[in-house]
Amino acid sequence: MQIEIKMDADKSLARANWSFIAKLHDDFFGSGADKFQRRFEEKPELVSHLAFLGNELIGFKMAYPQSPDCLYSWMGGVTPEHRRSGVALKLMQAQHEWANAEGYQRIITKSTNHFVPMILLNLKSGFIITGTEEDKGRLKVVMEKNLI
Repeated sequence: MQIEIKMDADKSLARANWSFIAKLHDDFFGSGADKFQRRFEEKPELVSHLAFLGNELIGFKMAYPQSPDCLYSWMGGVTPEHRRSGVALKLMQAQHEWANAEGYQRIITKSTNHFVPMILLNLKSGFIITGTEEDKGRLKVVMEKNLI
């Protein structure tokens, strides 16, 4: 069965699948789904890309404008049983194709050091490390990719 990526610009698809997204978020980060949902609702221009295998949602990637020419790739995840199978890459490619079509010139993302596979995927996909920042005692790696 083929993976289908669906773009969700009005949050309706993400809202319809929120219990899955919140569970995947908590599996990844340990907790904080309530704060995650508040931040999701506070971002009026947030765009989600969701990965489906048949009718099963297996991953998501969310982003919002940081400036008129820069998209911030904010949050994402893939179910444990579908990791390392190209789902995250397909989500990233769909997000970047959409961003390019919408006129964004660059994408910024951040990741903590314990998500090494995501950092490596970003680097392999053309991101460069532009800095680090501390957030609640954790070091975040800041990465940027030019789309033009």
